[in-house]
Amino acid sequence: MDASNTPAHLAPQLTPRGHLLAVVQHDAAPLANDLRQTLVSSFALGSGHGLLQLGSTQVGRILPPVWAWWRDMAVRYVTAVCATPEGSEIAVATPSADEFTQRHENITILLELLETEDFYSRLYSLQLLNSILSARPERTEECILDTPLGISRLVDVLDDRREAIRNEGLSLLTYLTPHSQELQKQVAFFNAFDKIFTIIKQEGSLSQGDRVVEDCLILLANLLRMNASN
Repeated sequence: MDASNTPAHLAPQLTPRGHLLAVVQHDAAPLANDLRQTLVSSFALGSGHGLLQLGSTQVGRILPPVWAWWRDMAVRYVTAVCATPEGSEIAVATPSADEFTQRHENITILLELLETEDFYSRLYSLQLLNSILSARPERTEECILDTPLGISRLVDVLDDRREAIRNEGLSLLTYLTPHSQELQKQVAFFNAFDKIFTIIKQEGSLSQGDRVVEDCLILLANLLRMNASN
């Protein structure tokens, strides 16, 4: 990829094998010309080169949220490399659920990734949200509620024709809605009932449906629990 001719809209993309790429994505936030050329050139040499560039030369620079998240992860790696004696195993400090949710923008980034149509970006974002929700439910619920369009993006996942993504979104909404009336109201507001009934019909209805239909029924029960307005 010629860095000088690359469009300004670049986004990180994680491959099935766990390699991070810098790819053109027209709905991504535009990057400054020098940063775009740096990312294209470094990631063309491999994920490691790209992350090293992010973690060592872009510290303190204002970046789009998605790139800032990967930059912070890269900084952890660079710090670990510098602190590790030669010949020893590198131990990267990974953030705990507490640390991750202390920064509201981390949850915002994961929800913004649901705007892309990239399969793995959507799937991994939902899986990470599910894991964080199970570890720190109240704080995660608070962050999702406070994120503009956060609930809307989650409910829209139910329309995804790719079953893995749709089912992961269904699972997340099921665990998100048992206790919060405000979350129940907002999920219902974004047309969740119609989407849920559509999934039930697609999966064979009550007579032939499997675990997915069961999850749909649980979500419906959650939305109606202690919430007469729904």
